[in-house]
Amino acid sequence: MGEFDVGGEPGKGDWNYWSNLIRFLGEVEASWGYWALNPLKPANNEFESYGLVMADWETVKEDFRVAHLQRFSLGQA
Repeated sequence: MGEFDVGGEPGKGDWNYWSNLIRFLGEVEASWGYWALNPLKPANNEFESYGLVMADWETVKEDFRVAHLQRFSLGQA
């Protein structure tokens, strides 16, 4: 699975998609890739709402997606 995400403030449908996708991928032990890690968009250095790190490229955002992906990568989704 490659390039999946929902925005930082998901609506009901987005939350349903995200939580069920994470659960399913954990159940089938799928390989995956997340979009996007970067804190800024390439053009104009605009804030990247899907990014998981802060502008220093080291500090991890406090974000529901980070928590879910960490559990998922540990086999606890």
